[in-house]
Amino acid sequence: MIKITALVDDKTGRLKGGHGLSLWIDAFGQGILFDLGQGDVLLDNAKCLGIPIEDADIVVLSHGHYDHLGPLSYCLTQLEKARFFVNPNALKPKFCKKAGKITGIGIYVKNFHNKKVQWVDRPTWIFEDKVGVTGKISLRNKFEMENENFFLDPDGLIQDPFEDEQCMWINTASGLIIFLGCSHRGVINSISTVIDFVGKDEISYLIGGFHLISATKQKILNLINGLRDFKIEHIVPIHCTGQTAKTMLRAEFGNAFIDFSCGDTLICQE
Repeated sequence: MIKITALVDDKTGRLKGGHGLSLWIDAFGQGILFDLGQGDVLLDNAKCLGIPIEDADIVVLSHGHYDHLGPLSYCLTQLEKARFFVNPNALKPKFCKKAGKITGIGIYVKNFHNKKVQWVDRPTWIFEDKVGVTGKISLRNKFEMENENFFLDPDGLIQDPFEDEQCMWINTASGLIIFLGCSHRGVINSISTVIDFVGKDEISYLIGGFHLISATKQKILNLINGLRDFKIEHIVPIHCTGQTAKTMLRAEFGNAFIDFSCGDTLICQE
């Protein structure tokens, strides 16, 4: 049995909320953290739920933005047995332009280079043939790569291609569980990268941020059309997906759509 608990998400109930993403996964005897949210929201909510993140075996960081890296310094020192899987491009400076102002949104951690961190730039198994990460996500289409407000420099001259972004998958008997951070390089591109490497196209769960919060309806429709080409049993859009996109995805996928938010737990078969 695999348990997936949302420790940080934009949508919350009784727990502390905040823009960001962090999932705790119990699978195959491994405690896995996928992203860390922002600030100390992860630490507070894990304590409230009684989830021992200090016992984590694996930490996967999807990309180098603050809302996925909150208590990184704490985790690097306090998660004593954890291995951290990061794309080396995540260390590049990151900037975002909002309302005409450019601000830094990247990683600023002094002790990032240590023996716990394993750098990943290509699809790799990280626990037997059961858990893997993509490293750099391949680009199959360009319509998903509309990140005009994200840059690698403080002057807004070098657009961020998000070569640091990676997703994670768990290989189960009933299909793949694919975890998305923000999908800056695209949901379809992420799925395709996983399927090409694993050689398996059944997807039991697709969960994570779809980065459609500011997308046009046409872009959302383009994504929905692309998703029809895949065998997806359950779709679980959270974090930066946006309410308009969630409504359209629910209308398309019906009972396959799962409403999931901070504090919720999914039970999946191994």
